[in-house]
Amino acid sequence: MAVVSKATHKQRAVYFPFQIGKMFWNIELEDLSNLIVNAVKWAGYDSDPEVAGPTTLHVSLTEKENHTMVHLINLTGGRHVFRQLIPLRDIEVTLKQEGIEEAFLLSSGEKLPVKETGDGLRVTVKMLKDYDVVVFRRK
Repeated sequence: MAVVSKATHKQRAVYFPFQIGKMFWNIELEDLSNLIVNAVKWAGYDSDPEVAGPTTLHVSLTEKENHTMVHLINLTGGRHVFRQLIPLRDIEVTLKQEGIEEAFLLSSGEKLPVKETGDGLRVTVKMLKDYDVVVFRRK
């Protein structure tokens, strides 16, 4: 396995000559997860949002107009076939963006209290059964 990295004056890039995400999904080797995370950090991506949860919590980010949406997918309880969904509790989502007016859960519209921390703005999702979206609305 070869990983190619290149740094220029202002940019960094990492190239994996194989489908590393697919490989990780199929064999769930923690070293592959660490390789992906470290490559993204080295390339200069400032981890935003930061989500405190188990490794079975899948997180993705989308931005649209004046909203930042953090998608949370609970993969606890199975890999390809779920026998039982095990709810996750007290998931902390920290966003480093400024100008956030409010945060809420897309599924229920429940407003989430936004706390200012040294790392950014933090909300806590009390329980995630399967899938939900934390929506941060900017001013």
